[in-house]
Amino acid sequence: IILQERYQSFVRLNKESAFYEMSYLEKKRKDKKFGKFVKSVMKNKKNKM
Repeated sequence: IILQERYQSFVRLNKESAFYEMSYLEKKRKDKKFGKFVKSVMKNKKNKM
């Protein structure tokens, strides 16, 4: 039996490992995509007020 906390820690470390293995361009694309997402959310939030 694996404890839930231990499993979550394993998953988190796996994600972190994958992130550090990405190339520079992949990181840049991911950051740009996230930036566009944040910008669209903020724009929608502003329009609703």
